[in-house]
Amino acid sequence: MKHIFILLTVFLAFDNIQGQTKSDPLYYLNLKQIELKKVYINTVDSIDIQKKTQPYKVYLFTRNRQFTFYSLNDILNKFTEIGGLNDSLVFKINGELINDTSSIMIDNSYFIYVTVDKLKEVNYIPGQFKNLKIVNIDLEIKKRDPVLRIRGEYENMIIK
Repeated sequence: MKHIFILLTVFLAFDNIQGQTKSDPLYYLNLKQIELKKVYINTVDSIDIQKKTQPYKVYLFTRNRQFTFYSLNDILNKFTEIGGLNDSLVFKINGELINDTSSIMIDNSYFIYVTVDKLKEVNYIPGQFKNLKIVNIDLEIKKRDPVLRIRGEYENMIIK
């Protein structure tokens, strides 16, 4: 997904240099408007860029149009012992600090790994910050392991 975002950003930035548009594009996922920086999508099947509109409209389509998203609250409830969102949490997704936690949507087809770092034992942190917890969310694309299928005589076959 990050590669798609970079590709779209470079493409649209080049167009901005050409002087054709001055506003940020609108992004849609399966025809629903989204904030691209707050949506983590595992796979995109196709992209359609409408350059004749102001601002540009970028349509992202997935094969499964009804997939499920997790919110940060869902992630906390499913993968941690933290009861829910509160003021003592700092979020990082794939190593990137999240400044605005509202409306974050994570595709549930990712492998989701969550760790929570507590700062209460860090000596150089002032006392008022000891209750802070860093929630690290790492997303990995689910890949199928390749299947090796062999036909023929198994007794005489050597596989290296």
